[in-house]
Amino acid sequence: MKKFLLNIWYTILYQFDKHRYEIPDWWYSDKPFDEIPIHLQRVRVAQDVIAQLSIARYKAVKGAYINRLCTHAESHEDVKDNFEKIHSCEVCGLGACLLSIVKYKNTLRFYDLYHASNEGNFSHNWYIKNLLSLFSPSQLFLIELAFEKSSRIMFMARSYDHFIDQHVSPQDKGSAFVFGWKYGEDKDRLIAIMQNIIDNAGTFKP
Repeated sequence: MKKFLLNIWYTILYQFDKHRYEIPDWWYSDKPFDEIPIHLQRVRVAQDVIAQLSIARYKAVKGAYINRLCTHAESHEDVKDNFEKIHSCEVCGLGACLLSIVKYKNTLRFYDLYHASNEGNFSHNWYIKNLLSLFSPSQLFLIELAFEKSSRIMFMARSYDHFIDQHVSPQDKGSAFVFGWKYGEDKDRLIAIMQNIIDNAGTFKP
């Protein structure tokens, strides 16, 4: 009875944006992706990345971005509407986040993913735009730094100054680097990063 009454109260609060901060996270568990707060969208994306890794749809590989995409989908088909047609794909930290974001909220064609896979980089405007729709530049930088566990990302950042938050502190960079080196296997490292995001309510805190 108490939960029933709470649900009624939170449903009323939900109608008024200024009161949504008063609603607990559990109330959103059954809500559609686009109806939940941004921080919970990040949590759901992180949960999905772990789920896709567990069934081997995603294979975590350093430097992969989106690579070796195996699917029976036609190139003109939308990824979101045909996500289950993806059988396997090599991904890095950012690539994994991108695919799971697309699964929930974006409309990209498989052609776009093939194009990114062939070029092996994330310089495409749609790649950056979709990632930034949920994660801040500094968060994306720290996620990728932790996953790649290499100073290589630092040099790549200079090529994409519109993508990287130059105000990431040396301490945060060091923490992300150390975090990544705790895990030898790419899959274990990516799961640990995503679990950290889940545990910290949608924010990566290495």
